[in-house]
Amino acid sequence: MISYARNMREVATYWAPTGADEFGQVTFATPVEVRVRWERLAVLFRTGDGVETSSTAVVYCTTPLALEGQLLLGTSAGADPTALPGTFEIRQVAESPDLKQARQLTKVYL
Repeated sequence: MISYARNMREVATYWAPTGADEFGQVTFATPVEVRVRWERLAVLFRTGDGVETSSTAVVYCTTPLALEGQLLLGTSAGADPTALPGTFEIRQVAESPDLKQARQLTKVYL
């Protein structure tokens, strides 16, 4: 069986959403590095509220990623991802298990 992770040759920084502050803005966990396959690709998709939009990139990962999280291709220790150039919001998440249900592939649209 071919592991999904074999093709995850790039490193990205992921900030998981943790809630909202007193102004309703998303707050984030400490950044973590994840192995990904990052494709700069424009794909039409629907957001969770049904709006059709286009992606800037599609990213594949074996780590679970959440809507409203932030991704940056490369490494960063910055606490606020919204203040960093090149950081993208995760706008749609799709997950697919392998045939044996042993591994999960996460596909996110930025």
